[in-house]
Amino acid sequence: MTHYVYRLFDNDDALLYVGCSKAPQTRLSFHQQRKQWGVEIDEMTQDPYDDRIQALAAERAAIATELPRYNRAHHPSPVPGTGRRINYEIPDDLHHQLKVLAAEEHTTLKELIERALRAIVTAKKP
Repeated sequence: MTHYVYRLFDNDDALLYVGCSKAPQTRLSFHQQRKQWGVEIDEMTQDPYDDRIQALAAERAAIATELPRYNRAHHPSPVPGTGRRINYEIPDDLHHQLKVLAAEEHTTLKELIERALRAIVTAKKP
C-alpha cells in the first residue's frame, strides 16, 4: 500500500512539518484544525513510497536533515529546553558558500554555523 511523506510549508516556503501517512490530506486537515501552528500552513507536497517502512525511513531522514520547525520526533536538536531554535533567512549566495564549506569540512551546515557562533561569542569574552 502506498504511503506518503508530506511536507507542510508556510507562505514564505519555510518548512513547518514533515510527516508520514497513507492519507496526507486527512493529516493536513488534522494539523490545520488541531495544531496551534496549523494556521501557518500554506502548501503541502507529497512524495509516494511503496510501503510504510520506506516512507518512515524517508520521513526520519527528512526531519534530521531539513529541520522542520514543528517536528519533535526524530529531530536532532538537543534535549528540549537546552537549546533555542531561531528562524533566520540566509541569503542564497551565503547559504551556498556555507554548504560548500560544510562539505569541505565533512560536517553539517548546522554544526558549521554553531561553531562559527561559538567562536564569535568566545572571541568577545574578556
